[in-house]
Amino acid sequence: MLRLLEVFIGLPPELIYFLVGLGSATENVFPPIPADTFVILGGSLVTTIESLDIKGIFLIAWASNVVGALGVYQLGYRYGRPFFEKGRGRYLLNDQQFMKLEHFYQEKGFIALFLARFLPGFRVAVPVFAGITRMSSLPVCVTIGVASAVWYSLLVYVGFLAGTNLGHVIELQAIFNLVLGGLAVMIAIGCTWLWKVSRGRK
Repeated sequence: MLRLLEVFIGLPPELIYFLVGLGSATENVFPPIPADTFVILGGSLVTTIESLDIKGIFLIAWASNVVGALGVYQLGYRYGRPFFEKGRGRYLLNDQQFMKLEHFYQEKGFIALFLARFLPGFRVAVPVFAGITRMSSLPVCVTIGVASAVWYSLLVYVGFLAGTNLGHVIELQAIFNLVLGGLAVMIAIGCTWLWKVSRGRK
């Protein structure tokens, strides 16, 4: 991790901003991207690179993440419903399951969208199904925007406070992400069980 820090220190500020934004956006499509680590690195480098601005790091991370999440939401909104109603998605969710999914998103969709910003993997799936179930665009945008603002402001601030002690912070962040990942796996197992149970009901 320290070698990664050394690499980042040697980069132009514009490229650092770009990498932070790229990681924050693409994790909505490819979860293994270590976007959180890039954001913490960006916050830490503010203390050593005068041309970097902590507000700029936050804004590029936040805006990129929100745009990426809304992008997958729009894909789900445009192409998801036909896929599940007429395409191969019928074998994944039957009509009854799809109705239950719609009801869940109508009742608790915004809570799910907010919490999903903090859970690896679910950052991808939840906005997609928000689009598939045709949740209103503006409330979706606001919910994702607020949740991402909370998460990335925390990460940038932690990186800024870490400064030269970044290695220890990154280790703690890896443990924290492991805990969140474990929680996400347990939720995924529960969702899979519910899917199987509802699949067998008539």
